[in-house]
Amino acid sequence: IMNVFVYVSCFGGSLVSFDGRSSFRSSDLSICKDGFIRDTLSLSKSKRRVIFMITSSSNISSSDSKAQKSAKSSNIAWSAREAAYFACLSSSQENGFVSDVLSQWKLESKPNANDYQFAHRLASNAVQYAASLDYILYVTLGIRPAASISESADEFTKLIHNQRVGKEDLKSLQFSSQRIRPKARIILRLALVQILYMDKIPLHAAVNESTQLAKRFGGGLITSRVVNAALRTFSTKYHSIEKMQSLLPTGTDPFSVAMRYSFPLYFVNQLIAQRGFSKAESILQVFNESPSICLRLRPNYTLESDTSKHLEAITLPTTNTYQNSVFKLKPLESTRSLSLNELFGSNPAVYIQNVTPVALLSMAAGSLEQFVRQKRKERSTFRVLDMCASPGGKSLWLVDWLNCDLCDDTRLIVDAFDISESKLDRIRENLVRYGVEHQVQCRLQRGEEYVCDDTDESKYDLIVVDSPCSNSGVLHRRTEARWRLKSSDQLENVLQSQRELLRSALRAVHDGGFVWYLTCSILEEENEKIVNEVCSEHAETTALLVSHTILPDSSGFDGGYVAVFQRIKVQ
Repeated sequence: IMNVFVYVSCFGGSLVSFDGRSSFRSSDLSICKDGFIRDTLSLSKSKRRVIFMITSSSNISSSDSKAQKSAKSSNIAWSAREAAYFACLSSSQENGFVSDVLSQWKLESKPNANDYQFAHRLASNAVQYAASLDYILYVTLGIRPAASISESADEFTKLIHNQRVGKEDLKSLQFSSQRIRPKARIILRLALVQILYMDKIPLHAAVNESTQLAKRFGGGLITSRVVNAALRTFSTKYHSIEKMQSLLPTGTDPFSVAMRYSFPLYFVNQLIAQRGFSKAESILQVFNESPSICLRLRPNYTLESDTSKHLEAITLPTTNTYQNSVFKLKPLESTRSLSLNELFGSNPAVYIQNVTPVALLSMAAGSLEQFVRQKRKERSTFRVLDMCASPGGKSLWLVDWLNCDLCDDTRLIVDAFDISESKLDRIRENLVRYGVEHQVQCRLQRGEEYVCDDTDESKYDLIVVDSPCSNSGVLHRRTEARWRLKSSDQLENVLQSQRELLRSALRAVHDGGFVWYLTCSILEEENEKIVNEVCSEHAETTALLVSHTILPDSSGFDGGYVAVFQRIKVQ
């Protein structure tokens, strides 16, 4: 579909195209023969000449993308709100994550720290609370929701109607089931985030800035008027934050919970079924809070007093002989203003890592203590494979643990696999930073496709499979991840990859060796069910020693799972 650029000259109240087509009034600006008039690309006030981009209605995402590229190519320094808008737009079109777009903006435009933090918080909240925001927009203004919590917008609309049948505010919708363009919806979400979740921003500022954002990037004058009218209607009728938030349902049914905390209905149903209502609700609350920043203190290192005063220790639920020291940043004003680089820089004593993977690895290590002692006694080679190794935190932990538990005469070999050179480069960078690059060999290899020799010497004593997963245990750290949990179909590719990785690992470990299977998921489909399925396939050659889930909580723990297998020698 071709985008056509036409010059249009302003004459009083009408616009006439230079190629001789019929004139049209400014009130008809939203549509002409060739499709929708989109973004204003330039304006010459002296000649009163405007350039518009004309595109068909089926090319909406292309037009939005061109608006973004136009801003970049003309070296326009985005404001914080503009950066948040383009980050949300990119996320909605699945062209990039919010964090990636904002990191690029930070690199190119060099905003100050406050602007960057504001843009990041604004965009993240707009994506995170998409379902709640769409719900409010629909029950107050009748703006038809997007497919946030379910697989289709129609299903979402039906769920709202069923839940709010007979409610007065749904009977008197001012914009009866009005469909709006995706970019206008994003701008309205950003505005509501500022009103509902960022209480230091004045109401008039949120309305005015959103109107200007719509005018500049969201479709021009007509879209800006729609946004302005919607927000002013909303702010007039629901003028207090308490009244706005009271619009969200308070029931205990899964749909009300999904709307209140802004999660897909499928995920909420699974969580309630597997964990019970009370625990499920507390997990959803944690996922809407800021995650803790944790770090692991490496063995034989100590923290300086200037650093340790910003930290508090976390107790691990394990008692194996290898002692891990994990801390989290204190929620103090003095700490919030400091960056991690200012606190730790390139300090080799600490590795930024959440407490949950450290706790899971420690649990798994406890089941190998007798095996490691035997290796130390034999002074033989100990071969380890980190099958999905990026960014390198597990490989570093394995080296730290085995260097403490193995004697100097035992040769330690650690191989680190991953699927791209960029991931391997990140692993190597971390290994060099912590001075263990000579102990780990990186290799470009898909774990599920790895084939080793049948000889026992080529196999491994320990294989760690930190499998790709839904991220359902770390949704407060992955802005977009919750919206990939709308149905069981979305999990199927991940589940198949997990099966293949685990099967490959069990083939590559020698008799008597161990496989650790880890995920950052709290869903049984990716954890216990996968493990039980693979165990049943290898019932005669595999023993399951550990199966444990950690649920996210407010003390700093994310969600995660570990299973420990031992390969049994067949007589």
